[in-house]
Amino acid sequence: MILSLNPALQFTAFERLKERLVIALGKELGAGHLFLLGMISKACTLSIVYPLIRMKVRMQSDNAIPDMRSSFDQIMDAEGFQGLYKGWFSQIGKSTMSTALLLTTKEEIERNLERFIKRLT
Repeated sequence: MILSLNPALQFTAFERLKERLVIALGKELGAGHLFLLGMISKACTLSIVYPLIRMKVRMQSDNAIPDMRSSFDQIMDAEGFQGLYKGWFSQIGKSTMSTALLLTTKEEIERNLERFIKRLT
């Protein structure tokens, strides 16, 4: 259930960053800005949530680990704090690009639908 925070944080971060950038620039954002904001929001979110993902994967791969706390303790004992972020860099590379593309596409579709609806009314 904790991992359901990932998309909630991601979309919240994206929307807040977008609002602030629109105010700062005083204009509608282009696809490049949206793509960059998507990457930044995903990177920030993944940085916060990644240790939970790592602990969950560890629990699922080893049936002897009963809960998140035990998983956390095991990672910390064996690998230290860096162990919580093992694999983070490759995950950032994969997920930021796809998320940025998804959010940019979503924004562009939403924008075009709003324009289309305004023309109809």
